[in-house]
Amino acid sequence: MFSKDVKKLCFDLLKEKFVPLGYKANRKGQEFIKPNDFGFDGMFFSTAEYAGLKRYDIKFFVEVRIEKIQQLINLTNEFVNDTQQFINPTCIVNIGTFTGNRTLNFETFSPEDVENAVETFWKIYNDYAIEFIKKCYDIDFLNSFYAKYANMSKDWFTAASWFIAAPTVAYLANKETFPEFRKKYMVYLTNDLNFPEDRLNEINEYLDKISEAD
Repeated sequence: MFSKDVKKLCFDLLKEKFVPLGYKANRKGQEFIKPNDFGFDGMFFSTAEYAGLKRYDIKFFVEVRIEKIQQLINLTNEFVNDTQQFINPTCIVNIGTFTGNRTLNFETFSPEDVENAVETFWKIYNDYAIEFIKKCYDIDFLNSFYAKYANMSKDWFTAASWFIAAPTVAYLANKETFPEFRKKYMVYLTNDLNFPEDRLNEINEYLDKISEAD
C-alpha cells in the first residue's frame, strides 16, 4: 500500500464522518474545518512512511481557534504573519492527549489497520473531544491549562505560540490579577525554560501592547 493510498483512504473515511456534520474538507491539508461564531474547530491528520518496514504511521489532531484570543495575538507581527492571522488555531491537541497519551501514533500495515485507526480516533473524538471543543470557548477553562499543566501548556495550545497564548488567556480571564501572573510567568520562562533575552523582550513588548489595547 503506497503512502498516497493511506492518505486517501484515511481522508475518505474521515470525510464520511465529518462532512455530514457541516465540516469543510481540505484534502491538501488533510483537514476538516467548521467555522462558528467564536472562531472555528476541526481536525487534521499526519502520516509518516517507513518504507523498510512497509508501515505507515498516522496521528490525529483536534484544533480550535478562539477568535478573541487570536485578535490580540494579531496585534504583533512577532508571532504571526499576514497569512496566518485569520487561520491560526489557538489549540492543537493530539487525540491521544484525552486518554493520557499525548503522542498517540497509529502504526498501520494494511487498509484494515487504517480503518481501525480512524474508528479509534472517532470514538475518542466523540467521548472527549466534542466536549473539549465546547469548553475551549470558555476563557476560564482555557486559563486552567497553565495552572494545571504549567510547561505542559504546549500540549494544549498551538506549539508555535503556546507561550503567547497562555498569558493572553490569563489577561482575558482576570485583568486585575494579570500583573502578578505576568511577573511569575516571566520568571518561569526565564528560569525554568531558559528563554533567550531577545525572546523575553518580544513577549514583554507584546504583553505591554495588549494591556494598553484595553
